[in-house]
Amino acid sequence: MKVAFIVNGKARKLSKIHSSIVEFEQSQLAEKVSSVDTEYSGHATELAEDLGMHHDVVIAVGGDGTANEVVNGLMKLNQPPVMGILPYGTANDLSRTIKVSTNMQELITLIDQKRWQSIDLGLVDLLTEDASSISRYFINVVDFGIGGYVVEKVAKSKKPFGARFTFLKTIFDSMITYEQSEVKIK
Repeated sequence: MKVAFIVNGKARKLSKIHSSIVEFEQSQLAEKVSSVDTEYSGHATELAEDLGMHHDVVIAVGGDGTANEVVNGLMKLNQPPVMGILPYGTANDLSRTIKVSTNMQELITLIDQKRWQSIDLGLVDLLTEDASSISRYFINVVDFGIGGYVVEKVAKSKKPFGARFTFLKTIFDSMITYEQSEVKIK
């Protein structure tokens, strides 16, 4: 079995993440283990498409955004591999919903026993700010309006007081600064 880890390069606990990946390698569960840190927004999508062609399992290491990018990369493939999540992000809504932990031994056991869990996947066609049309897959939830506005602002922030504080502050700030946008749903 070949396993790849796509790590959010901006994750706050990179040294702990890399130690966990070494722990995975030492388990000798996989004949090949690859690990790549993302370098910019959208990079996880590119890496997932490339690594997904050569690996049986691709693990998104980060938060909901990293998982979303990895899904979008894997869905470009005719035969996508199994996707896993190792949650080290800001909110980790998806991993809480499907009850995934940061415990590497649990991940090793799940992969060893091939205990895969199917989840729903959605597809949305939308127009970007420059009016170009794109299609994106989503897992767990899709956000637009003030919800999307909050997520975008949190993603761009430094989070000096932690994720929870940043989310709460951004929600309250957004109630004052958010301007309605037109949304059409078909």
